Amino acid sequence: MAATATVPSASPVSGSRSFLSRLREGDEIARLITFLFAASVVVVTLLLIFELWRGSALARHKFGLHFFVTRVWDPVFDQFGALPFIYGTLVTATVALAIAVPLGIGAAIFLAELAPARVSDTLEFFIDLLAAVPSVIYGLLGVFIVVPLMRDYAQPALKKTLGFLPLFSGPAYGVGFLTAGVVLAIMIIPYIISVSREVLMSVPRDQREAALGLGSTHWESTWKVVVPFARNGIMGSIFLALARALGETMAVTMVIGNTPTISASLFSPGYSIAAVIANEFTEATGALYTQALIELGLVLFLLTFLLNGVARLLILVTSQRGGTVVSVLFFILGYLVYHGGKSINWSFFTKLPAPVGETGGGMANAIVGSAKMLLLASLLGVPIGFLGAIYLAEFSGSKVAFVVRYAADLLNGVPSIVIGIFAYSLVVLPFKQFSTLAGGFALGLMMIPITLRSTEEFLLAVPRALREAAMALGASKWKTIATVIVPAAYRGILTAVLLAFARVAGETAPLLFTALGNRFWSPGWNQPTASLPAMIYTYALAPYDDWHRQAWAAGLVLLGLILVINIVARAILARGIAVPRA
Repeated sequence: MAATATVPSASPVSGSRSFLSRLREGDEIARLITFLFAASVVVVTLLLIFELWRGSALARHKFGLHFFVTRVWDPVFDQFGALPFIYGTLVTATVALAIAVPLGIGAAIFLAELAPARVSDTLEFFIDLLAAVPSVIYGLLGVFIVVPLMRDYAQPALKKTLGFLPLFSGPAYGVGFLTAGVVLAIMIIPYIISVSREVLMSVPRDQREAALGLGSTHWESTWKVVVPFARNGIMGSIFLALARALGETMAVTMVIGNTPTISASLFSPGYSIAAVIANEFTEATGALYTQALIELGLVLFLLTFLLNGVARLLILVTSQRGGTVVSVLFFILGYLVYHGGKSINWSFFTKLPAPVGETGGGMANAIVGSAKMLLLASLLGVPIGFLGAIYLAEFSGSKVAFVVRYAADLLNGVPSIVIGIFAYSLVVLPFKQFSTLAGGFALGLMMIPITLRSTEEFLLAVPRALREAAMALGASKWKTIATVIVPAAYRGILTAVLLAFARVAGETAPLLFTALGNRFWSPGWNQPTASLPAMIYTYALAPYDDWHRQAWAAGLVLLGLILVINIVARAILARGIAVPRA
């Protein structure tokens, strides 16, 4: 019997068949949906830059480059110059780095090279908690602890011993450049320690072993081999800390003095870019005044953009080549417990703020307002971050992934005060009123890059064998993602969401331009509303002792919430990848 051959019928080419097959199985639809969410990060970043540029057009055209070298800031006569604010921002950041860099790098070297592994990991956990403390809490401590100490002890002592230098001359006000620099230093030390420690630990082990094999001591190998090898990454941590210091708003606003002057004395009150925006933006009258403040926001954005870019490049170069913190944390927590604990009662959680001049009352409206805005922020930030992360981890090519990751890192590094200006332009101005929606939108924008980048890392950490096993059993890609990869990484994803939530829960600056504040209930979503961080800021600077008591109580509640969220998140993460069972 003769053999017969079957001639295959005409069919689409393999590429077309593959596309149609993926379309029927849902892979292309899933890819398109996740791509849209990932691309929205790039769109938001570009839109932010566009809004800052467009919103400052009038000021740029009128003042040009003279805006950066003019000292006069006079809203009455429409004369605006940014020099005092640029000077104040740079001076306070320089003071902060002079204090924080030696302490931070020294602590990082100890944790990475000299401390036992268990001690290093434990202290790193507390460092991360310290970095999570909201800036308004640092400002609260700065007003009631650092300012009196500087006024009564530190500044007089410096003036007595170094008063012949212009830096330490003049009257001691307590507030000023030096005080703001000290508070900033306390805030950025955890960032320097954390990043520098990771960079030092990424140095190849053979570098250490080679030095020890040549007869070097442990300290000599650390100082002469490990630290020079990691020099670029350490510099990157310093640049990241500098970007953080330049963009800080609330803590600096509360202790710098808010006077637009240029003085050689560190004791002198001054002003920073972020502080003047926070204080004057909502009260600005006239288009030129508002746009001059927006141009200051554009300057601040460009500074942090350049510094973050340089820092990440230096850290990347290094990675490709190869007990004080606990005391500070417990001091902050203990001081808040001491002052705020006796002020926390049932009325604090259930009553509205008392009228000015009366004692008692509570912050029930602020607690509810914060909860509503955090809910809105989660509804915006979590889906975009989660689905965008799935696209980056499972569908994207290298070029698209680079653009999205860079945009997310850029958005994550934007000062919160600039996010507030952006939300003001997109939500407050069109609706012509401050609202809960605007505040939730601003916080949601800040949640997106944190959720996206963290979730992507956890998705990539899922073993490749799980993907291959599911595909070998005939599962489509989107089914593999939905039934294998996401369930395996759910603990990490939950951790990413909780950390993003904790990050924005203590934000104050963007709420000043969006939610504004309200001493009464805000029943709807389209009205100004109170929030705990904004109430802390307002009450801490008020001249009433009872308001100070309420500020301490609110600070304790806010800090407690954030620390609990961080601890729960890390406890979940410690359980590792959840491998699906058959």
